[in-house]
Amino acid sequence: MERFGGEGQAALYVCSSKALQRQFIEDFPEVAVLYGRSNYPTEFEPTKTAADCLGKTCVWCDTCPYKVAKAKFLASPVQMTNIAYFLYESNYVGMLQPYLLIIDEADMLEKSLLDFATLSLNERTLKLVYQIDAPSKKTVQSSWEEWARNAEYRVQEWLGVYEQKYLAQKDNEELKDRVEFLLTTLYKLKVLNDPELGLATGNWIYDGYKENKVIFKPIHIGKLAQGLIWDKAQKVVLMSGTIISARVMAENLGIEDYEEVVLPAQFPAENRPVIVEPIISLKKDSTDDDFRLLTDRICDIVRENTGRILIHTVSYQNAQKILSHVPRDLRRRFLTYQNSNDAEEVLKRYLAKDGSVLLSPSFSRGISLDADKCEVVIIAKVPYPYLGDKQIQARLYSSGGQAWYNIHTIREIIQMAGRGMRSKEDHCTTFILDKNFIDLWRKTKMFFPQWFRESVEIRNR
Repeated sequence: MERFGGEGQAALYVCSSKALQRQFIEDFPEVAVLYGRSNYPTEFEPTKTAADCLGKTCVWCDTCPYKVAKAKFLASPVQMTNIAYFLYESNYVGMLQPYLLIIDEADMLEKSLLDFATLSLNERTLKLVYQIDAPSKKTVQSSWEEWARNAEYRVQEWLGVYEQKYLAQKDNEELKDRVEFLLTTLYKLKVLNDPELGLATGNWIYDGYKENKVIFKPIHIGKLAQGLIWDKAQKVVLMSGTIISARVMAENLGIEDYEEVVLPAQFPAENRPVIVEPIISLKKDSTDDDFRLLTDRICDIVRENTGRILIHTVSYQNAQKILSHVPRDLRRRFLTYQNSNDAEEVLKRYLAKDGSVLLSPSFSRGISLDADKCEVVIIAKVPYPYLGDKQIQARLYSSGGQAWYNIHTIREIIQMAGRGMRSKEDHCTTFILDKNFIDLWRKTKMFFPQWFRESVEIRNR
């Protein structure tokens, strides 16, 4: 496979989910893959990884597996890694500068960039290690700006101290980690103090003080994105099945010049009906009676379908409340989980047993349930972005916020429905039971793709 653009230039594919990474490797086995250091067990001690490396004094490897993988990766004409690793390497290390950058799951890129630009520091570490206090006033922007200027000066001082120590002890991994931490922190503080990008623009929120942290998050990523990603490649392709609006995505990501290519839907509409049955408006203060009504209809659907069923609950609390109202004769079919650590194991149990019903707060993405792995999807709650998050709240009430909020919700609904519809041959019926969908549909119907709209049937109860 030849390189793109000439000698020394490569095509780099990045995405967010491990499932999509595995799929890409299956489709293109010749691709060179690179993950973070912790994914490479050491040669002589499998319980240790390259992230534990002690440098020149390392006793766990003759040849570092991470360095071998990285050398192979950089020499390859076609490369693949995840978006978080790409952002770190291209911004802090500088070794990833592809000619062609292909970003899959591009509808998630804005969040990845927002997370990467966020500065998050522990107050205790700031105080005890670097003698830096938290901002004196939580709601006064001028106090944030004063703090950021002082913090940049102090971090620059400490960086000089630890760089000198590290030069004298290059095999000291703790010192190496400290220098890397100070470098990345300094980078983000410089952004906060930049008059055109930082706190002075009013585009940031201060959060985390209830958890004894100092966290600064950007509200819009557009202006920041140029330096974070668009300068890192000569050509960029953004791909997603749920872009929804190319214009809004381009505005949100700071893209001025782009070309949109829309491919027709390949799955027959009759194979993927979306049935809307407004049972209740599921919200924070929904009563026990509300959940009983919702669960009654869910159980009716379960009785009518003997195949596997995926139920999107949006939260762990909703999953537990629904499960508490499932009658004993159906309970054996239902599975759920209380935290993200148990999700993969419960998914395995769901796939191992015919007729299983999975109450899931977190599988709207990242899983592919083709054929009989999922024959019915139930959306118990419309997945609005969580307004308890200060960043999301600020984004909603800023310029273009309502369109952003609605598109984010539409995108998640389509992703939820798509978990069981993976090929032309698949058949999967989606039920939407939250009354809130009716209001969303009335206000934003034309934002939904035509191929989705043609599948929707609204049944008034």
